[in-house]
Amino acid sequence: MSWRNIISQSEHLVGGSAPCLNLSQLGRAESVALESKVRKIAAKTHHPIVSVLRSHFEYSSPVSSVFSSKSPSRLCGNLMIPLIGQYTYSCAHSVLDDRSKFLPKYRKMGEIYETVNTAIALHRTIIEPSSELVDLSPELHSGNKLATLAADILLASASLSLASFRKPKVVEIMSAAISDAVRAEFSDFLASAEVERAAQSFSSSTIKSGGILSLWLSHIKLRHGAMLGTSCEAVVLLSYPSLSDIDAHILTSAHRFGTSWACLCRLLDEYEFVNTKLASCEELTPTTILPLTFPCLGFHQAGVPEPILADFAQSMDWNTMFGLYSKAVTHLSQDLETSLGDLLKTSLSGRANEEKQLLVHSVELLLKDCGSVAHR
Repeated sequence: MSWRNIISQSEHLVGGSAPCLNLSQLGRAESVALESKVRKIAAKTHHPIVSVLRSHFEYSSPVSSVFSSKSPSRLCGNLMIPLIGQYTYSCAHSVLDDRSKFLPKYRKMGEIYETVNTAIALHRTIIEPSSELVDLSPELHSGNKLATLAADILLASASLSLASFRKPKVVEIMSAAISDAVRAEFSDFLASAEVERAAQSFSSSTIKSGGILSLWLSHIKLRHGAMLGTSCEAVVLLSYPSLSDIDAHILTSAHRFGTSWACLCRLLDEYEFVNTKLASCEELTPTTILPLTFPCLGFHQAGVPEPILADFAQSMDWNTMFGLYSKAVTHLSQDLETSLGDLLKTSLSGRANEEKQLLVHSVELLLKDCGSVAHR
């Protein structure tokens, strides 16, 4: 089964394409004003807000004329969330008559997930004055203001949507997940990267101890795993009438599954980027990237730059670096397989066959994609 088939079947089960950022509440005048401001910024500056909007407004938006669209290469998180919701509903209810009434809640959670991710990415585009750029141009100031305002409005909108579920536990865990995703900006991985970049070298003891890989895994779980894992946990809470009806085991399994899925997809994106970079620049070696500004190789996710394991290659050979990727994919693959097994144990006999099959096929295909990393 291909990703195209899995995505198509998932969309059929969850009632449409992946939930995306909802700007339907904007009036026409506001939409036109937003498009005008984005066009002006894009024409006169390289403010990163443009890249973030291009990355997130891929499916439908009032500024769709500004940005191109593309199809996802794997099952994205905002599609996985309602799929997990549909599956856990079948685990929670002996009668499936009201199933269609719950689907809008699952889709709304997918929309909230995308909204929060976009808001966090927008906040990260704010350009701070530096020694090289003391006075920001008016256009850059405008980009900063727009990024700040848009991100705050999106976070407020997500908070209102979470409150509308009338499930205090959902609000509680999602608030913690947002905090974790923001805290990633100050993670030990980023702090270590900046210190070592300034020193232009990494200590051999750090590499031998696997410290960089451990820091990377912790950073990725904060940046990407926390939001998807908690969103999957939240749809489980929405599937059950009350907290007392929920087995803690399914909450843990759903959270771990979402976290592992997000982290493994992020690792594959990073690995594929590195391979493409190496293929397009045969002379690229650890020494040739040494003078570049961190992050050295220029990996971007959601329109903003992020550090990757290969950025640390300046202090080691490529075989050692790809060995770290192999260890990372092995660790995350085992987590994903274990969490899927635990999640499937919660299903009632003969129930949720379509969802179960899609979850199994999705994991099988993702692990197949991991093969090139594990066996390099």
